[in-house]
Amino acid sequence: MSCSRLPCVGIVFMCAACLCQSAGAASSGRTFTLDNRGEVAIVYVYASPDYVDEWGDDLLGDSVLPARSQKQFHVSAETGHCMFDIRALSSSGFAQSFSMDLCEEERLVFEGGHALVLANESEATIFLLEMAPDFADQWGPDRLGQGVTVGAGEKHTVMVAGNSGHCTFDIRLTISEEEKVEYRGRNLCDDREITFFEGNELAFVNEGENPLVYVRVSTDHESQGWGNDLLASRVVSSGAEGTVRTRHFDRDQCVFDVLMEDTDMPHVYEDVNVCENNRLVFPPDSPSPRVDDLTVGRTFRDCENWACPWMIVVQGGDYERGSLEQDDEAPVRKVTIPGPFAVGEFEVTVAQWEEFARDSGRAAEGGCHVKQGSRWRAADGTGWHSPGFEQDDGHPVVCVSWEDATAYVTWLASRTGLPYRLLTEAEWEHLARTSVANFERSGKANCRGCGSSWDGRSTAPAGRFGPDRRGVSDLFGNAAEWVQDCYQSGYSNAPRDGSAWLPQSCEARVVRGGSWYTRASGLRASGRDHVRVGRRISLVGFRVARGLVR
Repeated sequence: MSCSRLPCVGIVFMCAACLCQSAGAASSGRTFTLDNRGEVAIVYVYASPDYVDEWGDDLLGDSVLPARSQKQFHVSAETGHCMFDIRALSSSGFAQSFSMDLCEEERLVFEGGHALVLANESEATIFLLEMAPDFADQWGPDRLGQGVTVGAGEKHTVMVAGNSGHCTFDIRLTISEEEKVEYRGRNLCDDREITFFEGNELAFVNEGENPLVYVRVSTDHESQGWGNDLLASRVVSSGAEGTVRTRHFDRDQCVFDVLMEDTDMPHVYEDVNVCENNRLVFPPDSPSPRVDDLTVGRTFRDCENWACPWMIVVQGGDYERGSLEQDDEAPVRKVTIPGPFAVGEFEVTVAQWEEFARDSGRAAEGGCHVKQGSRWRAADGTGWHSPGFEQDDGHPVVCVSWEDATAYVTWLASRTGLPYRLLTEAEWEHLARTSVANFERSGKANCRGCGSSWDGRSTAPAGRFGPDRRGVSDLFGNAAEWVQDCYQSGYSNAPRDGSAWLPQSCEARVVRGGSWYTRASGLRASGRDHVRVGRRISLVGFRVARGLVR
């Protein structure tokens, strides 16, 4: 008897060496060499004739094909058949598929790398996806392929070749000739999906007694009217939180009027900057309008309890930002800081964070990266309350992510009705240019080699080393500080007006100032680092800033 093609489809995994081959029929197959040029082992190799719609048995069997090695395989098929589908899977989870004419080609090259899923949740079409390892100085080829687009609501998977262990890539999407969106420093080992959408996100909390039934947004409701109901017929019960996307507005738009209405009353929030404060509380407090009567050098705080940090008014001005010492600190450019503005005299302390955590319910616990021996690991049972070393209420809080820090300043702004926020990177360096001179003269800071009892071991109590001439303490060492800006390598696209660099999507934010574990030589006014927005580490805390009310 002969074996037809169709019955074999269902038993392809049972026909390991003799696909569609009868006992008396002549058979033939093909030989190919798989060249593993990646730096991780290949653990599976499947092969099937192209008329079979399932993968064949694992040609490697119980063995593996090590990195930087080759192996020859033989596959069986009907006499004279040349076309085969072949799939290889590496130990890192990267799979590569080939459709090959083995009569013409006898060698397959497996590059190794990552799979990236691009999810387009915008109303635009993505025409081009380019990538480069973060050590490359130019964009690689189009990963979507010639003629491939990702339309609104679509997903597309691309294969990204990379050296063994290399995870970080720069990614650029082209929406039109004029519009390109970049994702710098994307770690594809941790997160293999990028979601692109147009607009902004707005979070809100219903602290009223009635359900919240409407949330509407406008760029200017007096002239433009209100947009569609962002809740889309659902309601937010008392005590609940919600998030909506204002995706029908331009990506660079930050300032909106927001209308919220429960079953009794509507309220308009005028000129909400969702790029700096994207969390609103309903119903709002209605404090009397205030004007700050504050001069440069004046210290104050906006409430008489632990939660409100002591602030000092500082002057703005011009300075030369950056240096030529590191590639990501160039080019050196003049920046103008509008001022004056207020900044925290100290980094936010454990006690201040504890009140916020108790009032807001934000735990921010667990998974903090702490030093264990010679390595840094995310450890169970760690968090702001237990960062791997002894601390008290007066120490700067660490083990808080950028998202945690942003939640704190949003909560503080909501509680006081004043524009609290994180410093921009440009503002931080403006302050640091004064503070570094103070550090270089005195050598007083908490860092490795600075000579304190906390060096290289833990944070010190806030303000222990005294203020700079502006009155600001601990800009260098102790806890590194989150700022608003998304990280980019260099300042080619950075604003010159002191504002933060805030692209559409951001995987890592800038941290400044060094920490208790930074060597003294690393405490420089232009020195910078970056950390993923959701990561908590026992080196990083933050300080607050706010604009003055006129």
